[in-house]
Amino acid sequence: MIYFNGSNNNNYFEGWFFRIYSDNINCALIPSFSITNGEKHSYIQLNCENCSKQFEFDFHDFYANENEVIIGGNRFSSDGIQFSSKELILNVQFGDFLPLNKDIMGCFKFGTPCKHKIISMRHTVKGSAVLNDNEINLENAVGYSEKDWGGSFPKSYCWLQCNDFADSDASFFFSAAQIGFPFLGLICVLYVEGKEYRFATYNFAKIIKLKRGEIILKKGDYLLIINFYENSSNPLLAPNRGKMSRTIKENLSGELNLTLLKEGEMLYSLNGKNAGIEWADLKERR
Repeated sequence: MIYFNGSNNNNYFEGWFFRIYSDNINCALIPSFSITNGEKHSYIQLNCENCSKQFEFDFHDFYANENEVIIGGNRFSSDGIQFSSKELILNVQFGDFLPLNKDIMGCFKFGTPCKHKIISMRHTVKGSAVLNDNEINLENAVGYSEKDWGGSFPKSYCWLQCNDFADSDASFFFSAAQIGFPFLGLICVLYVEGKEYRFATYNFAKIIKLKRGEIILKKGDYLLIINFYENSSNPLLAPNRGKMSRTIKENLSGELNLTLLKEGEMLYSLNGKNAGIEWADLKERR
């Protein structure tokens, strides 16, 4: 399900994030719409390892419901994606989505200026692509999907996401955001071997260390150590009071090392590649 919320309010945005990666493609597509002072616009952003593009459309070219988003003839759905541009032509089908058991926002979904939902932690992707005139057959690609909606992205935040772990089908998501001074909200999920390990402010998890490159989380007897390494990043547009006027940077080829311990005993040590990383002016806590 794509989960379309919709709004006629001013200063509002809604956007979806679709990641696809395999040995020969690593990209994200972000369809969205925004309303600012009565003006309505729709967009599709493309982020690949070596390029990022923003395509703006008339709002009349936008349509969405719970199952699909269509912008200018490009279709994003719970079944797959059909997208065409000079840089990328994509025709893919999705396997079954892996949703979370409970909403990732918990009680934070009420009253926050930006809401977040994980649509699928992991799913298979099959089909074909043409990237920079190179034809690609997708047989063992992996997908991830989430969405945001509200007024503005948090002023400062960190976002991490990875599905590419050596010898494991683990999936990982992390976000920490400055919601209001001095409140720092945390949501994080590690899904591995059919079990979900969730660290969030609403389930009394705490951030022990927050440093660009190293994050340590604690919840009860569990300790999660996150080390991440950034490579090159590309600029993307982000909403500010509904208007897509802010520039952030997103890296899709980072690396992650995750260590999960319980009562000091290591449960998992995972090495991830093709990690998505965004660090936006978040103050470090050492």
